[in-house]
Amino acid sequence: MAEIWKPVVGWKGFYEVSNLGRVRSLAHTIMRSNGRRQTFRSRILRPCVLHDRGGYLAVSLSRSGKGHTKPVHVLVARAFHGPCPKGQQIRHRDGVTKNCRSTNIRYGTPTQNSEDRLQHGTFLRGERCPSTKLTQKQVIEIRNRAESSSSIAHIYGVSPSTIRNIRHGATWRWL
Repeated sequence: MAEIWKPVVGWKGFYEVSNLGRVRSLAHTIMRSNGRRQTFRSRILRPCVLHDRGGYLAVSLSRSGKGHTKPVHVLVARAFHGPCPKGQQIRHRDGVTKNCRSTNIRYGTPTQNSEDRLQHGTFLRGERCPSTKLTQKQVIEIRNRAESSSSIAHIYGVSPSTIRNIRHGATWRWL
């Protein structure tokens, strides 16, 4: 696949993004406060991983001394697929957040994005969710127990409402 470069939306003349998910700064010259000119060559930016935002790749763009961290998949989507339609969000076809190629990025509804995450196995539910207190085995045991919700809650260290939600299928409904 040939690499195609397009201007980063809102940063024309400063940065470009490619269909392969790479971002580069363009050659430019600035005037320093001491009156001297400084010339910068064009270079490929090294992305960082946003661990606190799902592991997406991001680059730092700067203009007039102010830096802005931008997710690479957003830059690719805007440059190659246009603005995001209202009510939609960016989806990764293969579920790999680090794959920012334009062929892997598309727009879709939040429901479609959730369905993609289920299909890819990247949806955090059940034991995969970091905040869960119960295992699938315990949930099945809870559904099979005849005691009151409050007594079962005491045994498993959760609230009675959690037990009721499990029994009525409001949570863990896929089991």
